[in-house]
Amino acid sequence: MKGKNTFTKEEIEQLKELISQRVKASEEKNKSKQKTIRDKMRKIRFYGQDDFGVTDMTLEKFQQLIDNETIQISITPKNSEIISKKHIKITKKRIDSDESYVIDLCDEILGEKALRQHRFPFLLGDPDKNGKRAYLPVDAYYEGKKIVIEYYERQHTEDVPFFDKQKKMTVSGVNRKEQRRIYDERRKEVLPQNGIKHISINYSEFKYDNHKRIIRDHQNDVEIVRKLLYLHCNLQD
Repeated sequence: MKGKNTFTKEEIEQLKELISQRVKASEEKNKSKQKTIRDKMRKIRFYGQDDFGVTDMTLEKFQQLIDNETIQISITPKNSEIISKKHIKITKKRIDSDESYVIDLCDEILGEKALRQHRFPFLLGDPDKNGKRAYLPVDAYYEGKKIVIEYYERQHTEDVPFFDKQKKMTVSGVNRKEQRRIYDERRKEVLPQNGIKHISINYSEFKYDNHKRIIRDHQNDVEIVRKLLYLHCNLQD
């Protein structure tokens, strides 16, 4: 990734304003102004085409990246001592998530650090109204072993109103639940066609609480993941 995919709320608002200005400059065919705006966006470390596969960024496309969690919003701590440590960012969605925990276990077992939220040039979403297609991220890619691992939380296999938003249509003209299903199936189909093994690990493989969150037990959990990976990858002890 050339820039970053996690931004503060303040940076998100700045980007929205800059995107709006750039669309207007594009309509006016003012290339000099477009370049100035682009440079300001890059100072925030936002690279629409390089990192997200989106050219001619609009507010609608930007919001779609936020809605499908390709772009993350971080929480800025108020404590002045913490704020002074600029390299520390707390990611709202993924900090201490079960997905991160499970991928850590996979890293440990496979002896390789995954490329997280990796994107392939051949794995694309559906085209928007302008025919543009975004790169679809995968949870973890192990380049040395040509393996992609996806962790399926409950929204991948059951109805979850908070995530599904039945009345909100996506770029494909379907609700988010159906969009998720379509893209999950696309990953399973397209990755093997390009020589990459796809493995999904479901939350139900582990002990979990009433909220379907993993009740973590490293010793037990690492063995669960080890058995799954050995089953799917023919790994040797």
